Amino acid sequence: MKSPRKPASNWAIAAISLILLAALAYAIRLCQKSSSLAPGGQEEWSFLKTQSDYYIADPIAGHLHRPYARRELPWQEHEKGRIVMRTNNLGFRADADTATQKPDGSVRVLVTGDSNIDGVLYNDESFPSRLECLLNSAGADKAFEVLNGGTGYYCPQNYSGFLRRHLFLRPDVFVVVFYAGNDFVETLLVAEHKGEFRSPQRPAGYYAKLREAESAVPGCVGQGLNQIYCFKRFPAVKAPVLELAAKEFEAIRDLCRREEIGLLVLALPTKLEVEWDSDKDRLNRARAMLDLSDEDLGINQELTQSLLARLKEMGITCLNLLDSMKGKDEALFWKTDHHLNPKGHALLADVVFHLLSPNGQGTDGRNWIPR
Repeated sequence: MKSPRKPASNWAIAAISLILLAALAYAIRLCQKSSSLAPGGQEEWSFLKTQSDYYIADPIAGHLHRPYARRELPWQEHEKGRIVMRTNNLGFRADADTATQKPDGSVRVLVTGDSNIDGVLYNDESFPSRLECLLNSAGADKAFEVLNGGTGYYCPQNYSGFLRRHLFLRPDVFVVVFYAGNDFVETLLVAEHKGEFRSPQRPAGYYAKLREAESAVPGCVGQGLNQIYCFKRFPAVKAPVLELAAKEFEAIRDLCRREEIGLLVLALPTKLEVEWDSDKDRLNRARAMLDLSDEDLGINQELTQSLLARLKEMGITCLNLLDSMKGKDEALFWKTDHHLNPKGHALLADVVFHLLSPNGQGTDGRNWIPR
């Protein structure tokens, strides 16, 4: 019989709070910096300096994980009370190294996404790791390798560069998990950083209100409310942001077609849409501090549905995960910071496993696995 777990120590709680506040502070600094950049500005992203233990710059993908990086976080919600995050020789979230040459007769699935897929969890709990186990347990005549290239602060421009950067691995399938909670606003910020787009100047007090909300209710802003707050105040920016995102996915599609790589795009919803009630007291407080209405809370899904419609017109196989995730008995996101928890990753693995279907056609009628 397990002994009762001791309550988290004060230092652990303080450490978690500092991590969350630092993440929001980075997002706010990024917004402030990119909105003031002159066209063609090449200033380096600040997190490449402040988080150099985990990230390195890359001229093609924008940034990557540092190879053999290691982070350990106190995490009260996890059954172990902590989380260890590791990368391998290529900077993928894996405990074992990745061979650059794909083994003969194997199927290699390359996955990317933002910090939700990077994962605030152990490597063996991640969606790509679980998907690999499911595929290799299905009795197919091929061995499967699923590589987790999810990386914090990624958005469509990074997803496109990430594939180009890793073509040498000869992937058979490329899976992109687009995060509905902040990928749109980050698409805008990267375009501003590159001098490709200039959005309206943020009004006085804009960032102060975000800081106040995140300080009062840690974890509720950066994973969804920040983006809603932005597009509520600048609705005219929605259309160009959708164009910017669609352009990147079109480039990904064209590259996959040329290299004969199967492409699957998944839209990951936020905790706000999936399980608001599990954190409603804190969410309602943050929502009130940011003056967000019921209609405003639909902005993330409005943008997501518009983007998926564009992708379908391009012939890209895509899926909104919202219906698959709603109404579950157990939480799929951490309350601490609203990233996917291990149960959320397990659900994603199950959904993608049935889509890829290694023993025949997937649920979309397509045979994804090369013969």
